[in-house]
Amino acid sequence: DEERWVKSNVGEIAAKLQKAETVPDLAHEALSALCPLIGAQCGVFYKKEDDRLVMCGGYGYRTPNAIRQEIALGDGLVGQCAVDRKPITISNPPDNYLQIGSGLGETVPKLIAVLPILQSEVVVGVIELAALESFGGRETAFIDALLPAVGVNVELLERNLETKKLLEETREQAERMEKQAAQLEEQSVEMEAQQNELRATEQWYRCILESTPDGAFVVDHHGTIILSNPMSESLFGYESGQMNGLSVEDLLPPEVRARHPDLRATFLKSGGKRQMGAGVQLRGVRRDGSEFPIDVGLSLLPDVGGRGVCTFASVRDITERRAAEQ
Repeated sequence: DEERWVKSNVGEIAAKLQKAETVPDLAHEALSALCPLIGAQCGVFYKKEDDRLVMCGGYGYRTPNAIRQEIALGDGLVGQCAVDRKPITISNPPDNYLQIGSGLGETVPKLIAVLPILQSEVVVGVIELAALESFGGRETAFIDALLPAVGVNVELLERNLETKKLLEETREQAERMEKQAAQLEEQSVEMEAQQNELRATEQWYRCILESTPDGAFVVDHHGTIILSNPMSESLFGYESGQMNGLSVEDLLPPEVRARHPDLRATFLKSGGKRQMGAGVQLRGVRRDGSEFPIDVGLSLLPDVGGRGVCTFASVRDITERRAAEQ
């Protein structure tokens, strides 16, 4: 009969413990079921966390502020019980040790039992009980059978909570990644739109450059031609695209080439716009070496795309005008 009583109650309590979702819930279920069955009037449940024991629940105590919320391993009977992994019993404690009370009065317990909760020989918690009478053989057998079940459920609950925590972190990480992916996609769409707009703008300016009746080309700060229109290529006798990469000095008469880099540097420093050749007859040199009179207008272009400050040059063949003047 005693064995049947122990097994049935342990099974019933273990089933309740499996439904607990938090450690405080488990502590409440364990103490609420244990204390009435064994005749304990007061109980406290401590869970082991690293090198300390943390109070997770209690039963029947009247002064919760007097209960220690955390106990270091080896500190007091509870801490010592966790270190030794053995029960500690105090019979007939002094009157000022603890008061078990109700609405009608209070009295001193006759028994204090400190019990380790083990799982695979590892302490996962400690239960401290106070009772007005000593536990009998049936109650002791019940405690011995229940505590391992409590230890198993504590470990399972911790694993479940850790799994839930990992799942929650994974979900949050997935949400963050989804938001980042959405932001990246939005940025990609914006960048594509900007690139399309830039290409359209570049094509628009290129059309203007190519349709102008004067020769036009762009020179970087090193004096290298990086862009030219068909009219300039025609004026200087080059095929399409052959002027790009040439030095601008290649388009000037030999007697001017040596001092032109200094003139170009002075213009880059002074900036603004300039009509070249005022009072001077400027001449350009074709690919075949022939020279012809030209008018040249210069203006600075801002640094765009890391190209540095560039110079825009417009060139006009004034051979007919010179002939008319003569």
